[in-house]
Amino acid sequence: MTNFAPTPGPASSVVPIEKVMTLSQSEFAKSIGAFAGEVAAATAMRGDPVALDVGGGRVVITFTKIDGFSFGGLVEMPRARIQIHLDGLAPAEAEAFMRRFDISFQRGGG
Repeated sequence: MTNFAPTPGPASSVVPIEKVMTLSQSEFAKSIGAFAGEVAAATAMRGDPVALDVGGGRVVITFTKIDGFSFGGLVEMPRARIQIHLDGLAPAEAEAFMRRFDISFQRGGG
């Protein structure tokens, strides 16, 4: 479970979270659109950070493409570093936001 306590120092209300996810920029934009709306999807497709007002604070989500990987040279999988900065959210707001985010980006498997 993620600790939603603020980082110490001047930016004490910012909680940084980083995830490595297996998805392309277009897949990210589609999922962020389902999560946060058409403006967020268009912003993500341009490659710009997605900024959202959440509860008493703000969340900024950044997509950065990183090297993908392949399965035996047969299937290439895209990967991305997703940085999420929770700024000024109460711990309960941060937990609820991340729970919604994670559910929105879940993929089928088995």
